[in-house]
Amino acid sequence: LLSSADIAGRPNLVARFRPPGPISNSLGDGQIFDNGTNVVIGGIPAAPAVAAPAFNPADVLTVSGQTRLNGNVHATGNATVDGSTTTNSLSVTNNATVGGLASANSLSVTTNATVGGSASANSLSVTNNATVGGSASANSLSVTNNATVGGNLGIGKAATGFDLDVAGASNFDGRVKIGAALFPTSLSYELAVGGGIMAEEVMVRMQPWPDYVFEKDYALKPLSEVANFIEKQKHLPGVASAKEVETQGLNLGQMQKVQMEKIEELYLHLIALEKRVIALEGQNATLSAENQQLRGQTGNRK
Repeated sequence: LLSSADIAGRPNLVARFRPPGPISNSLGDGQIFDNGTNVVIGGIPAAPAVAAPAFNPADVLTVSGQTRLNGNVHATGNATVDGSTTTNSLSVTNNATVGGLASANSLSVTTNATVGGSASANSLSVTNNATVGGSASANSLSVTNNATVGGNLGIGKAATGFDLDVAGASNFDGRVKIGAALFPTSLSYELAVGGGIMAEEVMVRMQPWPDYVFEKDYALKPLSEVANFIEKQKHLPGVASAKEVETQGLNLGQMQKVQMEKIEELYLHLIALEKRVIALEGQNATLSAENQQLRGQTGNRK
């Protein structure tokens, strides 16, 4: 039996047996506060202060400090994690669902989910750290397995009418497919688009550029050889045929390079042709002068 001297505690605190000894012979303050409406675990000030920990009267249960749950957690209402004072506000290494159905090691959100932020309908808002089977740095979301968002997702901005809306720079370390049924067979193509592309400017880096045409050792094909090739193959030398373009597609950068090569070859032919024309004009002027002189001599004989 315990006497009043063996019981020492403050109002609304759940008592605990105090050491020493294998069986304590007195009761004292614990770290559980219960005022009949609200329960607070942890954060109890030391005696002789009044045992009045901070809590929101709207919260039936408040836990002050870190909490470990080794079993399953089921919430039928909303769950808010304020990660302003912790390193990882939300850490999930197995299944987590917010109004949805999660597969193995995934996070599925079909209603509102907030991690230190403010979520709109069917969205996930994270303003602190969140890890899903990964390791998140400051103010980031790290996912190493599946993640499903049933609504629109905004990154760096509030979610809009687009499925994904990003404010700021985006980086993709792998291949990207937009509207295409399959990725190209060649691994050298990083972007596959199943439809048209509209752009105000496109920059293509090519190396080497065809200025090698102007080198002295460049083997410029005679026009007669080019004519024979066209007669047999029905396309210019070095230029993809219509059948090749139809079956393999058109490499814009390579085609621009080939076209520039042909333009520079044309200029070389035109320059050579101009030199021949100038030479012929000179010869024609000489012959005309000689012809006029001969006519004058013939007239004098008469």
